[in-house]
Amino acid sequence: MADRSFEEQVREEMAGLLIRPGAAVWEKLEADLTRKKKRRGLIWFVVAGLGILLLSAVWYNMQEIRPNTEELQANTVPVRGSVSPKKEERATPLDNNNGVSIHDKENREQPAMIHDKVEIAASFRKATADRKPVKQILPVSADTTKKITGETNTNSSITVADAIVGKADNMNDVTDPVTPVHQEELSDSVIAPAAKTVLTSDTVSKEMTAQTKEKAAVKKSWQLSLAVTGGISGMRKLPGQTLAYQSSISNPSAGGLPGGNNTYRVPSLQDAGSYGVSLLADKQLSKRYGIGISLGYETYRSKTTVGKRVDSSLQSSFYAPAADQRFYYISTDSVPYVNRFHFAQAAVSGYAKYSLGKSLQLRWELGLGLSALLGSNALHYDNGRGVLFTNRSLLRTLQWNLSTGVEFGFGKQPFLFLGPQITWFIQSPYTDEGSADQHLFRSALRARIVLGKKRK
Repeated sequence: MADRSFEEQVREEMAGLLIRPGAAVWEKLEADLTRKKKRRGLIWFVVAGLGILLLSAVWYNMQEIRPNTEELQANTVPVRGSVSPKKEERATPLDNNNGVSIHDKENREQPAMIHDKVEIAASFRKATADRKPVKQILPVSADTTKKITGETNTNSSITVADAIVGKADNMNDVTDPVTPVHQEELSDSVIAPAAKTVLTSDTVSKEMTAQTKEKAAVKKSWQLSLAVTGGISGMRKLPGQTLAYQSSISNPSAGGLPGGNNTYRVPSLQDAGSYGVSLLADKQLSKRYGIGISLGYETYRSKTTVGKRVDSSLQSSFYAPAADQRFYYISTDSVPYVNRFHFAQAAVSGYAKYSLGKSLQLRWELGLGLSALLGSNALHYDNGRGVLFTNRSLLRTLQWNLSTGVEFGFGKQPFLFLGPQITWFIQSPYTDEGSADQHLFRSALRARIVLGKKRK
């Protein structure tokens, strides 16, 4: 009894107790339901995508078939004995007895004519298919053109080929019995020149396009470029000889300086830095060769050493005093001095270019230039007195020079060219006889940038 009462007490207490799930259980249940919904949505999305792809494929096939059908209908050429597509637009003659069309009557009475027409059409197709295109355009006479224009009865402008096709359409209404046409007659008919004309126009247009492209590739406009040159310049004797160390312009036996001071040293000349900038314009004459012109500024320099400066002018029977001859230097090795020659230069050149792969181009150039002296502080040496002095009248104003060099272009369409260059002056910068074997010389590196070209 005690146990039963205990069980009853427990049941009574548990009867009013409600078990409710916790928050974690609800979250898990919600996640499971959401996953099922997402899976169902994905399945519907895939099914819809497959349906769209199927409809697109059907539409694409219909679009592919339609142009081919239209092209086949447009290329169909009516021949003698065939049914004209515009037959319903013409007045069909009727029989006076029963009001039946004459053509319908003849078709019922002569069913064999349809078979003959089919054979003629097949013969024409075979003749036009076997015939090769002829490049010569066959002219159509003025009478034929006038007659065709009258038969078409229209004021609009038409081509000869359209008129010929119209004439072939009008020939279908002839009531005479149809006679077999041989392949030779078809080739000489009025339809043959039209087919030849169409083929010939396409061939001629392609040939003209190829010739135009070839001429455009060869004949290009002038191309501008900016060149900067930097290197080493100096005085040289003739090729193969040593450096020119002095400039003798007076008789060594003329005596020394006043006062008996004859202690001096023969000056030496050394190379110095040189630079220049120019604007170039070149034009390609052929696939490989071209010409160019340039205009720019160049400076050439050489170094020497001088001694004490004396503010006085020299008098000599070998040269006339100049306006800038107001001082001279004693020829001793004590102070460095730089001789400068400033030129304005105009040049013409020819070049040949070679391809060294897909992205490297070599260009060899040979030019002739005319340099005009703008100014100079170059010293002249009097070996009879042992002095160095300036005299503008002893310098040549116009001087010719030769230049050559190679340059490399980088890229499929190069806009930057870089390479070595050598310049040799044909004439001496000095006018005195003692310096006739001295020439300006420069070895440099030139960088040229093509203007107005895209970088590739």
